Amino acid sequence: MMATIPWDLFVRRQGRTGYRVLVVAPDHLIAKWQREIVATIPHATATVIPSWRDALTLPAEWAHKPTHPEYWSIGRDRAKLSYGRRFGARWHTRRGYWTCPDCGRALQHPDTGAYWPRQIATPTHANRHCPICHAPLWTAHPALRRISPMAYLAQYAPKRCDLVIFDEVHELKGATEQGQVLALGQRVGRRILVGTGTPGSGFSDDLHLIQYRLNPQSMIAEGIAHDDLLTTQRRYGRIQPITRFDGIEEDADKKYGRTSHTRRTHKRLPGLSPLWFATKLVDRAAFIRLDDLGQDTLPPYAEEVQWLAMEPDQAAWYQSAIARIRRLAENALKTSSTRLLGKLLAMSLTLADEPWQVQHVQPSADHDVEHWEPPESLTPDRRYPKERQILQDVQQELGAGRKVWIFTTYTQTHPQSTRLAEILSAAGVRVAVLTGDVARTRREAWIRTSCNAASTW
Repeated sequence: MMATIPWDLFVRRQGRTGYRVLVVAPDHLIAKWQREIVATIPHATATVIPSWRDALTLPAEWAHKPTHPEYWSIGRDRAKLSYGRRFGARWHTRRGYWTCPDCGRALQHPDTGAYWPRQIATPTHANRHCPICHAPLWTAHPALRRISPMAYLAQYAPKRCDLVIFDEVHELKGATEQGQVLALGQRVGRRILVGTGTPGSGFSDDLHLIQYRLNPQSMIAEGIAHDDLLTTQRRYGRIQPITRFDGIEEDADKKYGRTSHTRRTHKRLPGLSPLWFATKLVDRAAFIRLDDLGQDTLPPYAEEVQWLAMEPDQAAWYQSAIARIRRLAENALKTSSTRLLGKLLAMSLTLADEPWQVQHVQPSADHDVEHWEPPESLTPDRRYPKERQILQDVQQELGAGRKVWIFTTYTQTHPQSTRLAEILSAAGVRVAVLTGDVARTRREAWIRTSCNAASTW
């Protein structure tokens, strides 16, 4: 839909034969943009800018006026300032092998036991993480800095594009390099068009910098400075004042008595005033709902929750562990420490799926780590209720001639997708696992290829 707007503006209304558009979108959507532009816009060409080196030739290519609709696409992560990567493991010259920077163990092939070679040029599936502790092995290279394509085009090809389109603009909200891409895009194009399915995250200050980049006059007219997020929060959002009492300090000379110390801060709360839309967006935005596109836009879809009871020993261990860490978290909150809340949440979500795991909990910074051992009956070779139900559902769908997608969370330190794949494979189901090692730009092609090779993902 955003790709057709410049065609309507320049060709249908102004009678032009050509125009130039730069599309900045998430990397994994670039191929989709290219495919839909060619299929939708008459006589259009869609060119992808694959790297910053290719951006160096664009000022010369954009020197002439376009004779047909030109669409140039670049991934958002490629458009920002980036850096090189280097292998972060340590090489022992005397011993002749790499060691992990975290656990310090020698890096060896898990099957052959051979040490990794001296020359490791690029990150691959095999060398991206330590095979023992799974720590990342590639880090930023301080000496290899790349050119920001958007900054280069803003300087050497200003206003060479009739329009710059930013997809998923809500991801460019912060004072980061990605956010600067949005600011620089206005120097590349004569007009700017942004789109998103998530106008706001629920917090007013997330829209502050986006508004300043798209329409700074509306903020300046209200006296809100570029770095004054607090005024935006007070005027259009919700904040909670917090006062902390840090105790009483005795005067060393006994002349001025005692002094109390308090700290006053504020905490942002979810909430966005309708006045933001009324004063900032209503005259510059088009709000489109799915039902505006027609009744048959999406296929039938329904969600349901299936409740499953844990096995007795599994439930007893779960309730015991959660109760113990909840007590620790409550005690920590009495001293304004929230460090155990994340552990409580993670344990609540993963313990039911991996009841055989030993839990490691550190009550506070000055306490040793506690190890909570599960009962001996909870072993990884058992099949637990949720796994049995998933296998039953998959077999039922396959029997009806349908294929199945399974979405899992906690796939790094808790390889749930790998465990499900092993269970399904043991039952004779062909399985393919989409891991994080597949680049986002290649995932659509991976899905298309895997559809012919497997029945469950």
